[in-house]
Amino acid sequence: MRDERTNSARPAQARTHKRCPACGDSKPLSEFYRTSSGRPSGYCKPCQRVISRRARRRRTAAVRAPHRRPARGVAGRAGG
Repeated sequence: MRDERTNSARPAQARTHKRCPACGDSKPLSEFYRTSSGRPSGYCKPCQRVISRRARRRRTAAVRAPHRRPARGVAGRAGG
């Protein structure tokens, strides 16, 4: 009996290219990082770097924001 989820009746084919959902380009698998399980990641290397950089900046900004001191000359400061 065939498993509908894995579609095991279809012969396995070695994929050589994958489409990145961020940029929409079809690229060779060498343009994708590998996950810990050995599979290609979801995004190509350039897109993954941009996504990771944005996430890192967002996280560090959220951590730093409560600890930032107000800039000098801010309106509403007493004793000005």
